[in-house]
Amino acid sequence: MKRILAIFVLLFAFGLNSYAQEKNEKFTALAKKDSKDVVTLLELGDKEETDFFRLFYHKYEEQALTTDAERKKIISNQISKKLQASLTPEKFEKLKKNTTLYERVVN
Repeated sequence: MKRILAIFVLLFAFGLNSYAQEKNEKFTALAKKDSKDVVTLLELGDKEETDFFRLFYHKYEEQALTTDAERKKIISNQISKKLQASLTPEKFEKLKKNTTLYERVVN
């Protein structure tokens, strides 16, 4: 009986670890796409791409942890403010004019 329970616990632990890895890979892919698109549109460098990757990865992590619409709105506002602080006013306006990309990276 103890062996069966131990096997069940191990299988559950491996399954949980696998699920966490899948989420991590999903967030990484989404953040890479968003950062690459922003850098391409605004003609920025590798350093900015890395910074935006971290920002967008954090955004996807935080949004996955909450189901509250109000909290997601707060996260979106924070992302928008961080983008505005990171970019020159001209580049931020250029990003906002591309509404499809802006809405995707902020929301």
